[in-house]
Amino acid sequence: DVIEAADGVEALELLGEQRPDMMLLDVMMPQMDGYTACAEIRKQHDHQSLPVLMLTGLNDMESIDKAFESGATDFITKPINWTLLTQRVRYSLRTKAMGSALQRNQERLSQAQRIAKLGYWEIDIASRLVHCSDELYWVLGMEPTSQLESIDTFMGMVNEEDRAAVEGVIEQATQSHQAYELEHRILRPDGQEITVQQQGQVMLDDDGRAETLLGTI
Repeated sequence: DVIEAADGVEALELLGEQRPDMMLLDVMMPQMDGYTACAEIRKQHDHQSLPVLMLTGLNDMESIDKAFESGATDFITKPINWTLLTQRVRYSLRTKAMGSALQRNQERLSQAQRIAKLGYWEIDIASRLVHCSDELYWVLGMEPTSQLESIDTFMGMVNEEDRAAVEGVIEQATQSHQAYELEHRILRPDGQEITVQQQGQVMLDDDGRAETLLGTI
């Protein structure tokens, strides 16, 4: 099914009513050009991943760069090569389908991790900076918007009697490159103390040096 809009203004109005699988967007249009329309589309949360194939009669690098900067997924120049256009459309639809499937799988994995009360983290050993899952924040009784900026922040939540053991096992894993597992206590921000099981594995760089610590709690 094809829905046609006469210009960028009408296209934005139709996007408020429809959920298309992709969009073919001309650069040269009355009222609102394709660059502006594409940029406006990307501001809408529901359409940030919408494949947008931009059609342009301009074949210079500046126009192509502008198309991608405005949020276009791909572009094709005029006069249109219909065989090429067909393949570009099929590729865009296939890529979107794969992305949607990946997103669904990630959502299911996140739900499974929450049911299992399982969170994970990734620690840069050199900087001690932490990247962690929303589920880990949930286990620790923190909001995902709060910043668990470094391993030092986490260590501050570990029970004082357990802290030396946790720091020691992480240090030993970093030096020996061996996996580790231990139980310890954590004091949540709301004052509740919980016991967690922590497991970790050191990942090495190309030179065999400890680079990242991957762990679950």
